[in-house]
Amino acid sequence: GIQLLGCGALGGLAESPQGRAAVGRLGGIDAVTEALLRHGTDEGVQEQGCRALQHVLSDPVNFDKVDSAKAAQALVGALQQLQKHVRVQEHACGALAHLSLLAAGQVAQAGAVGCVVEAMWRHLCQPIVQSHGCKMLRILATDPDTRELLPGPEAVAVVIEAMLLHDAHEGVQVQGCGALSALTHSQRNCTKMARGGAAALAQQAMRQHPAASAVATD
Repeated sequence: GIQLLGCGALGGLAESPQGRAAVGRLGGIDAVTEALLRHGTDEGVQEQGCRALQHVLSDPVNFDKVDSAKAAQALVGALQQLQKHVRVQEHACGALAHLSLLAAGQVAQAGAVGCVVEAMWRHLCQPIVQSHGCKMLRILATDPDTRELLPGPEAVAVVIEAMLLHDAHEGVQVQGCGALSALTHSQRNCTKMARGGAAALAQQAMRQHPAASAVATD
């Protein structure tokens, strides 16, 4: 249908910097968000819509063109409605990670934390889900207004599992180390890390990925 094809077209256009700017400028973000909210169980619309939002929200130039609360609601809905659909989970987690840079509080209030942690546990074998999930947790744990809303020990546990399972995947290791670093604000989290072998994991990641000098900020 038109919603599927439209979301697909906007997502494809948003793969380039010029296309992302055009989609934002012409109201494409609102159109995709509305499609996601109206067609919550349509796998095609959800996959293509979440993909479009992931691409367009990767560019801060579009941050002033998005209704953060509505976008967070749509993305969390996608995670909840299509829990077994890997591509939906990948794109929704990625879009939420980008959206967290703009509106961490609204992302957390929409219930994204629990949904993303659940997605990470459900799709442990999917490195893209793990990388995007770790990135969102890192961003929210860095923000003083949202860090206390995180289920700290559970977040630590899933990040450690992701890093153990995907030791050769640079994205998981970079974002996982970043998430663990951000989660050290709590003594309870540090205790969980110590028991889970986080120190050894971080050292192993540094040895295996010497070129990854800093946590990605994009």
